[in-house]
Order: sequence, then C-alpha cells, then structure tokens
Amino acid sequence: MDRAQQVAWRAGAAKARAEGFPAVAVVGLDAGQTLRDACAAAGVDPDADRAVIGLPLYAMPPGVAMKLRPMLPVR
Repeated sequence: MDRAQQVAWRAGAAKARAEGFPAVAVVGLDAGQTLRDACAAAGVDPDADRAVIGLPLYAMPPGVAMKLRPMLPVR
C-alpha cells in the first residue's frame, strides 16, 4: 500500500518539478484488463512521450485497492 501510494504521489508531484521522479502516468488495472485498456478507460494516452505504470489493483487486498482508486489515474 505504502509503495503504491508513493508511486502515485511522486508521479503527480513530478509534473511540478523537473528533478526527481520521472513524469509518468499511473493507472489502476482490473482483472483481465490490459494496460492499453486501462489507459483508454482512464483517458491516458499510452503512446505519449512518457511511461505508464499499471498498478494491479485486482491483486491487492480489497481495502488497499479501495484506498488507491481515488488517487488514480495520475496523468
């Protein structure tokens, strides 16, 4: 939970600062969903000039996934 929250927070903070964590998009993945599908559902362009990190929410305990969902996507 802490690592996933840190990735989402740092990815959002990277937009404001050039140094540190690279500017990436972060999306949540549901069971059976591809990264491209998750990007489309979140309104993130997977072909943009930045990387996309997919957090496998389906593999996390339900309470953790529920806390992370409001933080996503990070564009």
